[in-house]
Amino acid sequence: GALYVAGGKVTIQKGAKVSITKNLQSGIYINSKTATVNMETGIVNENGYSVVKEDEETKDVVNAVSGGGVYNKGTFTMGEDARIYNNLASKKWR
Repeated sequence: GALYVAGGKVTIQKGAKVSITKNLQSGIYINSKTATVNMETGIVNENGYSVVKEDEETKDVVNAVSGGGVYNKGTFTMGEDARIYNNLASKKWR
């Protein structure tokens, strides 16, 4: 993610101009139960990606999608001035 937190505490304070946009994975990636992100303000949007390809063995079309706004194994809080929208977060095969 654009903001990767493996431990400790991160605060995006009110009044900060933060935009986490158009990343290939999660916009914010909180990778530990000891990590805390407090997002008082800012925008997280249009994160995630999609890959469409043909499986070499079966010749099936595979569509893998991952990412999203926030991947959270710890603690995440957001204030009323924070916005998270239009992120892609799923995995499907067809």
